[in-house]
This record gives sequence, C-alpha cells and structure tokens, in this order.
Amino acid sequence: MIYDCVIIGAGASGLYCASRILSQKDLSVAVIDLGNRPGKKLLMTGGGRCNLSNRSIDISKYYTDNPTILKEILASHGSEDALRFFTDVLGLAVSYDGDLVYPSSYRASTVLDSIVCYLKEHNCSFIFDTAITSVLLSDGIYDLGNDIKARTVVLAAGGASYPETGSNGSFINILKSFQDVKITPLLPSLVPLKTAERDIFTLSGKRVKCHLDLYQNRKRTDILSSSDGELLFTDYGVSGICVLDISGFAVRAIKNGQRPVLVVKLCDPEKVRYNLSIFPERCISDALIGVLQKDLIDVLLKRTGIDCTRTVSTLSDKEVEIVASGISEMMLSITGSRSYDQAQVTTGGVDLSSLDRNLSVPGHNNFFVCGESLNVDGICGGYNLQFAWSSADLASKGVIGCLS
Repeated sequence: MIYDCVIIGAGASGLYCASRILSQKDLSVAVIDLGNRPGKKLLMTGGGRCNLSNRSIDISKYYTDNPTILKEILASHGSEDALRFFTDVLGLAVSYDGDLVYPSSYRASTVLDSIVCYLKEHNCSFIFDTAITSVLLSDGIYDLGNDIKARTVVLAAGGASYPETGSNGSFINILKSFQDVKITPLLPSLVPLKTAERDIFTLSGKRVKCHLDLYQNRKRTDILSSSDGELLFTDYGVSGICVLDISGFAVRAIKNGQRPVLVVKLCDPEKVRYNLSIFPERCISDALIGVLQKDLIDVLLKRTGIDCTRTVSTLSDKEVEIVASGISEMMLSITGSRSYDQAQVTTGGVDLSSLDRNLSVPGHNNFFVCGESLNVDGICGGYNLQFAWSSADLASKGVIGCLS
C-alpha cells in the first residue's frame, strides 16, 4: 500500500504529528515503530506525570546548532497552541503548577491514551515491531521496505536515550543516503553525572539545596552553565534536576577534550563565620551543625585538612577563612555521565541548519525530521516535550502542503 504519509516513530513527536495531520486533512497515515506499542518513552516523562509544556518557554534554556531557527519553530506552534489542541481537540484536561503544565490526572498514560484514541478514530494505521533501516525514493514514492511505501515521510524516531523504548539512535542509518544532512554526534543529556571525588560517595542518598556553576576547567574562568535546586548525592557522583539541567554542557565539554568542574554553592560563608563566632568552645563540626547536614560537614571539613574535633577558639583567622570557604562550597571534577539508559533526552542529532525551514531535507521536500532526532535539547520543565509538539506541528504543515 502507498500511504499519503508514513511517520517513523510512535513517540511523542511522531504521534502528535500524525494527530495534527489528521485533524486538518483526511489522509492515509501510518505510524511505524520498532517496539510493540506506542508512546513507551512518553509514559516515562516527568516521572510518569508528563510535564506537557511550560508557559514561559525561554529559548536560552535550549542547546542547538541554530537558535534562530529554533526560535522560529517554537513560535510557529507555541505552548498555548499545543495546549489548545490537547484540550479542545483531544479532550485532555490539564492542570498548572506555576508555569508547568500537566494532565489533570498527573499520569502520562492519560496523554498517550487521548492521542492514540484520536488517531484510531481517524483511521491512522499502526505498524509495530518493524525496523526501518533505509528509505529509497523512486518516481516520487518512498520505499521503506516491508512492502511499505509513502508519498511523504516524517522521521520522528527519537534520539538514543532510554534505548529499551526503541529510541536507540538507529535513525542515523536512515539518513545516510541524504548527503546534505549534517548530524551532530549523539550524547546523553538530562543525565546524572559521575565525579572523580570518591569522598562524596559516602553521602549517597542525601539531598541538599544548592546553586551550581559548571566551569570548563578548574581555573573557573569560563562558565558553561548554572542552575539551582536540590542536588542528590549518589554512589557514583551527583544527580537531581539541577544536575540534569547542566549535564548536557558537561558531556559536550568532555567530548571536546575539556575537564569540566562543578562548583556546588551550599551556603553563605558569612553564616559559617557567624556560627564559628558564637560557639567558640565547641569543636568545629558541632559549631556548624545548624548550617548543613553533619555528614556533609564532616566530608567538607576533611577536605580543608583542618581537624574537625578542634575547638573553634584555637583557629587562626586564616583557618577560619579556610573553613568558611570549604564549607560554603565544594568543587567536583566531572569525569562523565551515566549511560543512555538513565538519560532523559539526547543532545546532538540532525542540525537544524542542514534542513529547510519547514524541517524537510534539502532536495527532498516531502521528507521531514522532527522531535528528538533533531539537534535540540532543553532543560527539565516541559521544554523538550514542547519542542516535540512544535517541531511535529511544523512537519505536519509540510506534509499537508506537499499533498494539497
């Protein structure tokens, strides 16, 4: 059968693209996936709660090869546009947590079910357990193998994160025949980070509110990214949303041969000085009990080289400053990240600059790319799903334009 459109990938972007096409035009659409059911990765988003979007999308919170094109994509179908489609067309009830938008059920399955039900009602075909390894064009028709042919194709195969869901980076093989398409190497992003310092492994499971600054190296001259939030110590390094948000910058820096360091600002050094001043007869660690968790204080004091059992009154002015500095922040050398199995998204992919403005492949105006297969990744908080919706909508417009 020759379909009007075949969408490769039954993830967030692919499903949304299909629903946007069928909401505007009666076409034969098929969604193909390597897995045995749609939306496996969508079900995992937001810890299963599915942070649909963010009402205050900030372009600076994304990494991409071309911010100008990214801005155009997000503006063409923004947060309010996507939410209007979810509520008015798909019948999804939503709730707000500040700027964050969730389904009112706070369950990703509700989002997936609303899309899949709509697609089935509009006669969308689903083809599962099928790998597409190449796409050949002949006489204006794409041959995807497995007796599947199409007038238009949308590649929405995801990146390489959570490979058990079918998002395994295999989309790169499909694009090999398109010589003008540039692909930035894939790396895990929104991923926990590994550290060289093993002393923090004893803190595994403990959390602390902090400010993070990621630097290119220990000289702390070039800052790569910053974030605020709750850091989680692990038995390999650090995690938590604030860590995930800067992780893409860290893995890219390592890929480029740099040795990034993470400076964790834990408290105001003035608070440390104050506690030392009002408890002169206590040992140092006891004087600082009200500042941070004791286990963390002990690790930080050990780094200073000053005996934590010493009485505060025995400290020289220089040693007080060493303690104040050592307790208020800690430096961690980032050596790598966890694998794609623990990465929420992928950084890298098809460069926006190598595609036409409607996300079609140059010279192939009926072949489109959208979603995580593109070289765009954002921070936590609905940024990545919003890009999935925006890019899918743009691809859907391209498909309809080709078939009109």
